[in-house]
Amino acid sequence: MSPDDFTAFAALEREGWARVAPDYEDTFGRCTSLAIPALLDLARLAPGARMLDVACGPGYAAAAAVARGARASGLDLSSGMIERARAACPAGEFKVGDAQALPWNDSEFDAVVSNFGIQHLPDPDRGLAEMFRVLRSGGRLAFSVWERAELSPGQRLLDQAIERHGEQAGEMPAAPAAQRFAAPDEARRTLAAIGFVGVDSTPIDVRLLAPDPGAVFDMFHRGTVRLGARLRFQTPAALERIRSAFTESLAPWRTAGGVAVPLRAVLTSAVKP
Repeated sequence: MSPDDFTAFAALEREGWARVAPDYEDTFGRCTSLAIPALLDLARLAPGARMLDVACGPGYAAAAAVARGARASGLDLSSGMIERARAACPAGEFKVGDAQALPWNDSEFDAVVSNFGIQHLPDPDRGLAEMFRVLRSGGRLAFSVWERAELSPGQRLLDQAIERHGEQAGEMPAAPAAQRFAAPDEARRTLAAIGFVGVDSTPIDVRLLAPDPGAVFDMFHRGTVRLGARLRFQTPAALERIRSAFTESLAPWRTAGGVAVPLRAVLTSAVKP
């Protein structure tokens, strides 16, 4: 399918992030932020370096970059997220805009990062080409995506609950493959075609911490857009069945303080020659 086939998906993303923004920091943002230290390590930020955070959300990566002595800019399609980013990182420069048409000049940045943002673009190849354009020669790209469900226990269990108990009340819009760049060969092929060199992909494990299994379900339901849409498109009865099956499946990861659900991400880095 071509990017033109994903118009409805682009609209779902815009609406979804506007809705998720107020709750994100208290829901799934607590999980996505866990990948940021490793992501910035791959970006190899030096003090004073200019970094762009694409699909920056509430500014977690930008704030962490500033704490390392870098100068950070960020872009997100959600004005609500940008408001939160400006509050969280007053030293940063943040803009509302399209990751597929970045409002910066060629070769402005020493590093570009995107923390779980690539899978939300209707045309990820175009977005990655834009990231290449705004990088200087020798600049580094680093981005994270979620691993394929079969290799990520928490994701796999939710997928299984949806498949076994789901009953959609509406049709999900066509969308690019969510885990496309979790495959190292695909990431390498795509980035090399754009012009990047030194492409490397590394899996990392993270733990989604919550007070109880129901809170984990709520994080996916209220704090995500692509995955959350699969839940919001369910009938009320099906949603309750999915919730019950999923929360019961988390029993092996109960802890004294709640639950620690294992997830896996893939971090990819590359260099603009």
